[in-house]
Amino acid sequence: APDPVRREALQRVEYLSQLWKRRFRTLRDHAGDDPRASELVDVATALYALERVGLEHPLKQEAAQFIARHSPPFRAMDFIGFSPSSPGEGFFSDPASPSKLVMAMNLGYAAGQVGLDVGFKLSDVMRLCTRVRRLVVPDATDPGSYTQRWIDNITLIFNVVHIFSNYGELALRPSLLPDEYKYLRNRANLDLAVRQQDVHIVGELCHCLRVFGVESGDPVLDAGVQFIVKHQVPEDGSWPTRGGSGNDDYTRYHAAMCATMALYDPVFRGFGPGTAELHGVASTWLGSGAKRGVTGKVEGVLKVVELAYTDGSPPVGELQQSAEARLEALLQWKQSVDVRSLDDYERKSGRVSNTGVRRVPAAKVRATKLKSATSKLLADKEDFERILSTHRGRPVEAEGEIDGGSVDLLGLFRRVASAGGARALKDSDAEWERVSRMLRLREGISPRSLREYYKAQLESLEAYIISEYNKTTRASKAPPVRRAGQNAKKKMSRSLSDSDGNSDEASVPSSKDEGDEEQEWNSEEETEAPERRAPPKSPRKQPAGVPAAAASPAMDAEEQDTAASVNDADTHDIDIDDLI
Repeated sequence: APDPVRREALQRVEYLSQLWKRRFRTLRDHAGDDPRASELVDVATALYALERVGLEHPLKQEAAQFIARHSPPFRAMDFIGFSPSSPGEGFFSDPASPSKLVMAMNLGYAAGQVGLDVGFKLSDVMRLCTRVRRLVVPDATDPGSYTQRWIDNITLIFNVVHIFSNYGELALRPSLLPDEYKYLRNRANLDLAVRQQDVHIVGELCHCLRVFGVESGDPVLDAGVQFIVKHQVPEDGSWPTRGGSGNDDYTRYHAAMCATMALYDPVFRGFGPGTAELHGVASTWLGSGAKRGVTGKVEGVLKVVELAYTDGSPPVGELQQSAEARLEALLQWKQSVDVRSLDDYERKSGRVSNTGVRRVPAAKVRATKLKSATSKLLADKEDFERILSTHRGRPVEAEGEIDGGSVDLLGLFRRVASAGGARALKDSDAEWERVSRMLRLREGISPRSLREYYKAQLESLEAYIISEYNKTTRASKAPPVRRAGQNAKKKMSRSLSDSDGNSDEASVPSSKDEGDEEQEWNSEEETEAPERRAPPKSPRKQPAGVPAAAASPAMDAEEQDTAASVNDADTHDIDIDDLI
């Protein structure tokens, strides 16, 4: 989703993930000494959610070992209540089967992604869907069509699309799931959900259509989006739930999630399905569709392709296996080099140099330094007044006045610095309006006045505080001071080791008083320093766009670095770990 929704969502997810990881450090913290299968289901789902945002947890290895050592061994029946490999004929006529399959699909997918054995394969569950799902189009004008069975059935179809697309990460071609695509495109399903004001179904239906490549302008998609926008609750931004306002927290969250999924265009990373296991399931889907006449042309196309490769070429089946193996290898490689944290999502624009170091734009380097400097140096109002007064050369108070209203300058500076500085906010009225709301300024202060005041009074403080932070950081990393006489002892040791053993006496420095010894150490320090220190760096080339005053000798090295990082439009070679 576009900013600021995407940024705030990522920050919220990061917070909740870290909170869960800290609260549940071991399997015992989550489920006690003897976890039940249902509690292991929660563990598998939580671990998958953590790894989706780039967080590892030692709980995964502990859970895997517990499952492997458990006696008697866990079976699929313990986790999902039936056996996907042999469900029995009564399973396909059971009205509860669609909801059971939804739970089994999501568990199988999550457990497979994190490597936990839950007694069944995802492919076995997926193959049951073609026999359980019903593709009967409801009568949108008949309220009696809105039944729990219809809700469970269309929810099952939604989850099939979610699994094949890695929950919206991969786009799906309609030819992959032709029956599901045709069923969801039928306007009657949307009209029935709209008449019943079911935000959950309308939202997921719109999202699945987007996964299939349906874009804005399509009548079904546009009708669903208009419904979602119209029914948002203005007081708190939420959406009505299926059962009314008295639902639990998860139901209210699910309604908001479905509505949000319907409103934004997903950014895909490729085409699904994402695993070789699901490729095999997709062929089963196509086969069942061809038998019913929905995708009869597919078999003819495959036969033409097979004939084209029969003359001295590998058969189609072998080519498909090779392609699936290569796809699986590419996916494993991608997982090994994928982002490690949510911060990396924001650094997607960074490139990797030929030395293997990620190159981050200078603007992001500066934003990171500004955030660190603000948190370290501006602990309270007194610190802010002291630094601001030193910067301006006169006493300054931490209160300002904008459009007749009082403004806390420390709060304003902290808020802008947390967003990366004035350059990151640019001249966007929406961003400065958000700053104003966070500071709870009175309504008479316009975003434009706030922006102009900050640029005139506080923007120059950003470069100054970065420079002060760099000085403090480098001072804390300075090598320890050597004690007096240390070099004299070193010289004596070196003289003794240089003697070849033929001389009767070793060369020992004459005794001196403490003052002379201190003077000798100082002189030796100056002569030995070039051997211990790294060779001097070549002079920094003045970047394009940096004023001559910014790089003048009158400025110290830290201020020159800051001026270069502010104005340089190129990128710097820097390790991502240095920014975290």
